[in-house]
Amino acid sequence: LASGILLQISEEFQTKLAPILRGKRLVQAWAYKYLKNGAMGIRPHADEGAITVNCWLTPDEDNFDPDSGGLRIYLAETPPDFDFVAANHDFRRLMAAIGGDDAPFVDVPHRENRCIVFQS
Repeated sequence: LASGILLQISEEFQTKLAPILRGKRLVQAWAYKYLKNGAMGIRPHADEGAITVNCWLTPDEDNFDPDSGGLRIYLAETPPDFDFVAANHDFRRLMAAIGGDDAPFVDVPHRENRCIVFQS
């Protein structure tokens, strides 16, 4: 956590989300910035942890494509034979294992100051 603001946000999440975290502690935090260069974002992967928190801070008017910028959450668990490396370095294998194009999912659209909390 090299960034002071990221550290502050992490500490505040730890305090505000205490009822959800139920004694678990935050061990990873990162931030992403995408520029208007066609970057596709983060490929499907599996977070290592019990709970994931995703937040969007970008103002809605600065999202150059309102139909994008959100998060797709797949409603399938990572197969037990996948370790963290396999689940995060071979997204095609991961997608095939959870059902490929037929895998059920929920799309959460980008909205300014939106946070979602879900089981990793």
